[in-house]
Amino acid sequence: MPPLPTLGATVFAAAVFASSLPALALDCPVSRAVYTALDFDDDMSADAGAHNDYEVTLPRRSLPSGEEARVIRIVEKKQSLSYDFGIARPLGFGGTTAYFLGASTAKKPPRETDDQPRSRLIFFGEDLRRVDVEDDGDPKAPAYLQLPEISPAFWGWSAGARRFVPPDGLWKLAACR
Repeated sequence: MPPLPTLGATVFAAAVFASSLPALALDCPVSRAVYTALDFDDDMSADAGAHNDYEVTLPRRSLPSGEEARVIRIVEKKQSLSYDFGIARPLGFGGTTAYFLGASTAKKPPRETDDQPRSRLIFFGEDLRRVDVEDDGDPKAPAYLQLPEISPAFWGWSAGARRFVPPDGLWKLAACR
């Protein structure tokens, strides 16, 4: 498995890349936001012969605990595959983690194992400064998000699942549904 980039290196590379992007003008609630990857070179599944078309949304879903909360949904449109991730903000530890809930259509999550895909979840404003997204209500969607460990997490999870290895670079707010 390739070494994971440090957050500083990732943010620096993102800032250099995004400095050439036009300012985003979308004013979209997070529940209707659609994100697309900025750089598909991060799509490790291309090495396995797949050329995918991913998007990320942040719908609300009933969790196994019975509560309803916002999730991260990664969809690969050409293959009609999608996986949901819960959002955890551990008290006292800072940061946000996206943890595997299974296929978006699954009625209950798979049995939890140590090798299931997970990643830090980082939101950025138009100026690439980190921002938080509250779970209450329907706040404005941030301009960018990143799941920096998602590609190696899916790549290492199962050889059979290598047709679904989403990019781990920046995702930009591209549409409002």
